Amino acid sequence: MIESYLAMGDWENADLYYNYFYYVQQRAYGPSDPRIIPVLDELAKWHLQAFNIGFGENLGLRLSYAQILFSAAARMVNVHFGRSDERFVELQRSIANSAYLVKTNGTLMTALDTPEVRSSQSLLLAQLNERDQPRIRGFVTGERALLEIVSFFKNQPGSEVQYAEALAQVGDWYLIDERRSAAGEYYTQAWEILDALEDGAEQQQRLFGRVIPIPTFAGPSEELIATMSAGAGSNQAGALRHDYADLVFDVTENGLVRNIRVISEETEENSSQFNRIRRLVRSSYFRPLLVDGERVSSEDNRFRYTYWY
Repeated sequence: MIESYLAMGDWENADLYYNYFYYVQQRAYGPSDPRIIPVLDELAKWHLQAFNIGFGENLGLRLSYAQILFSAAARMVNVHFGRSDERFVELQRSIANSAYLVKTNGTLMTALDTPEVRSSQSLLLAQLNERDQPRIRGFVTGERALLEIVSFFKNQPGSEVQYAEALAQVGDWYLIDERRSAAGEYYTQAWEILDALEDGAEQQQRLFGRVIPIPTFAGPSEELIATMSAGAGSNQAGALRHDYADLVFDVTENGLVRNIRVISEETEENSSQFNRIRRLVRSSYFRPLLVDGERVSSEDNRFRYTYWY
């Protein structure tokens, strides 16, 4: 039923049945049974999806719920299966994703400091057998989750590439927070680890040979698509049309976008969409180009963005 409602773009009924789905599973298994883990993960992902499409009166609460549910699922994986379980890593990425959205939507999060919201959060925590009060955070939570991933791959034999990529993602996180020196240190660590591999040059090119939208676990292109869809004024996905906008821009050694040019044909019909894309890209961050392990600026980077209208 949920899949059908999602396919029809009926967000209200999808939300209703997701909550009922969680209620049934929670009654069946209780808060401590490991069989509830995929339920928590699925419900958290729905809250992120609802946030991205702009569904609900309190979008900040959606992010709050997602972070609470992902964190509870990760804790249960750790308790029942240990941190070596691959699901632990995926859940840490999801926690980092929710933390990124919290960090970049501070205005929405300030609206959560009300008795009604705190009561709602406390109820969810009680259902999850979580005794601590919610501390929904952006930078600190994301940093902790990404460092957990680094620790996971550091101790896995034959995972040097994944370890380097995890280090690069921590560098991305610090770059977004304008901690540029720390970002450079993590990028350099990743570069040096790859440098020792037989195919190290190829892996260095993959991670650092071009600018990459960051963070890689919540790419700005996905955020852009969601924003364009939410702004189209229709809940029926089938009623929307889509098109592309090709942009060329420079990226500084600190991941900032400069000198944006739209090279697609701009018309009266698409000018408003193009302007919104420009604004979103201008506020985005990119992993900068690395040469010999050092960040450098780059020019004429070309990207294609999809938008709905």
